[in-house]
Amino acid sequence: MGCNQKVGTTSGAKTVKVTNTGNTPLSISDLTISGNFAIAASGTTCAKNGTVQPSTSCQINVTFTPTAKGTRKGTLTITDNTENSPQSISLSGQGT
Repeated sequence: MGCNQKVGTTSGAKTVKVTNTGNTPLSISDLTISGNFAIAASGTTCAKNGTVQPSTSCQINVTFTPTAKGTRKGTLTITDNTENSPQSISLSGQGT
C-alpha cells in the first residue's frame, strides 16, 4: 500500500483489483485483512461468498489507520476456488 498517515487517522482508500483470467467463475469464499488495515465498504465490489465471472474483475478498497508511529505491516488474503488459493497481498504503511 505504501502511504504515510498520521497516527489515529484513516487514509483514503487504495484499490486492489481482482481479475478473473480463467474460463470458469471465480468463487471468493473469504476476504481477510490484518494489521492496521481495513476493507472499506465504500467502493469495494469483491465480496465474501461472491463470484467473479471470466474476463471480469472486482475491486477491494483498503484503508490504513496506524495505531503507532513507524512502519506498520498487514496482509490482505483472498480465499477462492483456484489451485493456488489463498492469495496474499502484503500491505505496509508509515505511521507519522
